[in-house]
Amino acid sequence: MTELTEEEYDELDEYFTKNTIMPLGTGNGGFFMKRKEVVDTLGVDGLVADYIAGKMLSTKQPLRAVIHNLVKREMALA
Repeated sequence: MTELTEEEYDELDEYFTKNTIMPLGTGNGGFFMKRKEVVDTLGVDGLVADYIAGKMLSTKQPLRAVIHNLVKREMALA
């Protein structure tokens, strides 16, 4: 394993100071928790679950809001 330089240690320290890791059960789950929620709720395949979970994280919206926006956009295009 390669040793980190002082600069790399400082960068990691700064990153983890600014980006707090939330423990499980806090409601602020990461990608895989969001993906599981999508699969469990909708029963969709992995590709769709990945897309919707990514939208949930990037927009900071719950599943129902993401679905609502996707349907509204599809209706507007039709």
